[in-house]
Amino acid sequence: MISKDTLIQYVKKLAHNVWFVGEIYIIWIFIYYIAANSYSYFCAPITFWGFITAPFMIPLPHCIGLRWCIQYGSEVITAMWVVLGTWIIAGLVRRLPADGR
Repeated sequence: MISKDTLIQYVKKLAHNVWFVGEIYIIWIFIYYIAANSYSYFCAPITFWGFITAPFMIPLPHCIGLRWCIQYGSEVITAMWVVLGTWIIAGLVRRLPADGR
């Protein structure tokens, strides 16, 4: 039987590790969200004038940077789900008995 203190220490350590890894992803989610909304505002407004000016706005440096944040951010967020799924499956597999039952 696991003691209460051991369990509390384990949960604290787990929460610290999850936050340490998770804060990177939270920052990327924030960057992605801001960039996606900023791109539609600054580079491709949803107006007739935005439609006309979009070809001239696309090659501008701030639009290129926002597109990079959107593209790379989406790759990081996708990788986050792969890491989370792998971590969950690894935790489940470690708890299975050695004979597979």
